Amino acid sequence: MKHIYLFLSIFLLSASLTAQSFTQSFTFDSVKATTGSVDPTPVVSASGTRFSSFSAKGVSVNPNASARFSFTGWSTGATNGATLYSSLTGALDTGRYYEVSVSPQSGYQLELDSITFFMQRSGTGVRTFAIRSSADLFTTNLNATLHMPDTVLTVEAGNVLFLNKDLTNYPTPCTINLAGGTFSGVGNGVTFRFYGFNAEASTGTFSIDAVNFYGLASLATGITGQTMNDLHIFPVPSADGMFYMRKDANSSAFQPGSNLRVYSMQGQLVYESPITAAPQQEINLQAQANGVYLLVISNGVETVTKRISIDR
Repeated sequence: MKHIYLFLSIFLLSASLTAQSFTQSFTFDSVKATTGSVDPTPVVSASGTRFSSFSAKGVSVNPNASARFSFTGWSTGATNGATLYSSLTGALDTGRYYEVSVSPQSGYQLELDSITFFMQRSGTGVRTFAIRSSADLFTTNLNATLHMPDTVLTVEAGNVLFLNKDLTNYPTPCTINLAGGTFSGVGNGVTFRFYGFNAEASTGTFSIDAVNFYGLASLATGITGQTMNDLHIFPVPSADGMFYMRKDANSSAFQPGSNLRVYSMQGQLVYESPITAAPQQEINLQAQANGVYLLVISNGVETVTKRISIDR
């Protein structure tokens, strides 16, 4: 029986300033060869979020395996035993994919950080795959990285993941980076699609399992767009752990009584300081390790949250 981690919510602030990191996991434990195109495993959404079930579009009617999301019917383009990406002749088919959606619960906004999952295939399954989102109408492949140096999986031009060895049922770990930009301050829903292509035969499979979404859910109440625009934190990322915070004139984020806190993504308070009257203030995180941190400012009326990172 697989270990099931439905979600992990770490409270970073008190209840009145709720901002919490989350991990939303999909283990596909209820999937069988007769359960159809929608994962029947109950979804228990992480706090502040709403996740849909995974569904399969444009491929076989039923899964071909249990306890993972695995279907046949993918577009072809690879020959058996191919090891060179340049030898593939197929292309991503926008009509064949796995799909899942996330949206914030009422009163929340989301900071989406990353997606991790395991991919595997049958003997004639897909050799390439990519992930896109509704943020740009499923136009561009999302930023893909590997967990560690890997001789089995490579990231090719355009963030296409290529299984460069003709392996069967070999679980390969993958990471999709979402931090910053489009996936920061998400107030509406986002849909993600997992595309498999360049199968060796239409009967070959594209299988995913242990899909995890990582992010942060923050109370949106009292957070104004103007306040967010008034506040400037730089450099991000920081190369030495030093950050500087500058305000625009009359920014409400710097009213008397405002307080600044910095939390690790594990929920540990690593820095705290009152807001000074100066137009610029330094934040010294030189003692902290590389990684992503959450900066939170509260003035008793509204709360501003910003994601910062250290990358030496």
